[in-house]
Amino acid sequence: MSEASEFEPRSGALVVGGHAWLARMIDKARADAAGTIGEYGYP
Repeated sequence: MSEASEFEPRSGALVVGGHAWLARMIDKARADAAGTIGEYGYP
């Protein structure tokens, strides 16, 4: 993630701790908290 406009969370297919979408939610939360999420839409 070199620029905020290039933010792309991990795939929702990645399973972390037995939970699908967890890694993606974490990526979004971290980017939002850091102010680097940019114009990313929340699909």
